[in-house]
Amino acid sequence: IRGRIFLFDDKHENLLITHEWCVDKDLCQKAQFQKYHIDRFIYFNNKLSELEDVIIDSEKDLPPDASAERKWFDENGFFPIFYVPIISEEELVGVLGFTAENNNNHQWPRKYGYLLRYIGNILFNAINRRDISWKLRRTQFTLDHYSDSVFWLSVPDFNIIDVNPAGCLLLGYTREELLEMTVFDFDPVFAEADLDLFWKVIRQNSSNRLESVHQKKNGDKFPVETLAYLIDFEGDESIVSFTRDITAQKQAEEQLKQSEQEYRKIFENVAHVFYEASLEGILLNITPSVERMTNYKQKDLIGKPMEFFYYDPLAREPLLKALYEKGEILDFEIDVKDLDGRPIPASLNSRIIFDEAGKPERIVGSLSDLRKRREAEAQVRQLSTALEQSPVSVIITDPDAQILYVNKNFIDFSGLHPDKIIGSTPGDLIPDRLSLVELWKTLKKGKVWKGELDYIKRDGTHVWLSVTASPLRDNQDQLINFVGILEEISERKTIEQNLRKAKEQAEKSDHLKSAFLANMS
Repeated sequence: IRGRIFLFDDKHENLLITHEWCVDKDLCQKAQFQKYHIDRFIYFNNKLSELEDVIIDSEKDLPPDASAERKWFDENGFFPIFYVPIISEEELVGVLGFTAENNNNHQWPRKYGYLLRYIGNILFNAINRRDISWKLRRTQFTLDHYSDSVFWLSVPDFNIIDVNPAGCLLLGYTREELLEMTVFDFDPVFAEADLDLFWKVIRQNSSNRLESVHQKKNGDKFPVETLAYLIDFEGDESIVSFTRDITAQKQAEEQLKQSEQEYRKIFENVAHVFYEASLEGILLNITPSVERMTNYKQKDLIGKPMEFFYYDPLAREPLLKALYEKGEILDFEIDVKDLDGRPIPASLNSRIIFDEAGKPERIVGSLSDLRKRREAEAQVRQLSTALEQSPVSVIITDPDAQILYVNKNFIDFSGLHPDKIIGSTPGDLIPDRLSLVELWKTLKKGKVWKGELDYIKRDGTHVWLSVTASPLRDNQDQLINFVGILEEISERKTIEQNLRKAKEQAEKSDHLKSAFLANMS
């Protein structure tokens, strides 16, 4: 004889073997047959569901409507069975069953049916109590090791009934101290809250999520998020609240808020125009700096086609072609239009943004106003023309005195090829070492040097140069260049020398005249 206990699963679709007894343990089949679907034993299930015993001594005891059971016996072999329902709260929860060897003469004693039911219920209650005990132990272990605070509170005064170790640790109180307190003792915000609203929400939804502030035993305060549940156990209400410290979350939110403010500040005050557009060419977002550039307001452009923004709408086609071929374009010059329809030269950078699947998602880019650059380029051209046509020589060096530029006048004057000049230093070209030493001392002090230098031309001719050299600094007062202006003064020096000789000759003649007159007298 073999005995088994079968219990229904949660869906009441399968019978699970929980226990099995055999005369010979080698004959136990629990490992082989863990569960049976009720569709395999429709007749047995119907009888048991009506709280009737199922007793089969031989195959002839199977009624015609037990076709599913007959099929199962055909596949696995027949054996006598005695099954009684296990009932809990007037519902079928399982089966206590016995099977015997098929010797064609087996007779189950019917009189033990009620006794077996009683035994089945005792076994079920024992199993149930064990399961409940195990679940309680698991739950208690989980709560004891749960990282967030858990409070059990009485209704309606919010006295603490119980608390897990995390709650004690977080607040700095012992469990005994907290069991003498209410929530209001360590939650000053909740003490001033609208309790009518709290009860309205928790009774309507059976839960209530709220943020508050808890105060530790040492006086420190910290923000918390609490999820409170209203529990009704056999008419006795209580509240279970799960509370976690959200200090890190609040700090992250504050940092994010500051980052968003900084981003917004940058976004609204950036000099360039940044934009975002759909693949269809609809403007999704654009920085407010567009108003400074075009007089269009940001809100008047968002949602408009990008062609609306171009001075020549047809210019977008080659731009898009280049963008889709390369994935991005840099310094693409294009004319946009201002509010009055006038063209504005601009430099455009743009690229395609792809989603996680690698598909094109949107287009982002930036526009730079080229009007000042064009004006600067025009000024540079004018200055360059002026330098090239200047009657004096100009030399520009870097801070290390390497020559970066000389104008045409110096090239013509010196007779040197530009390749021999660029990259050299003035000391390589001018042999007047003493004067150059004084020149560099003055320049390094940040002052302007003026003087004259003796210069030997390529053909060996000595000439005199009037030189003005000055340091050039940027907007941050950093030295970036030295500039020298050279003018040949050989003719002037010759005239000065002749005048000096004539003066000396005149003074000498005057002295001789005076001596002659003195002797005559």
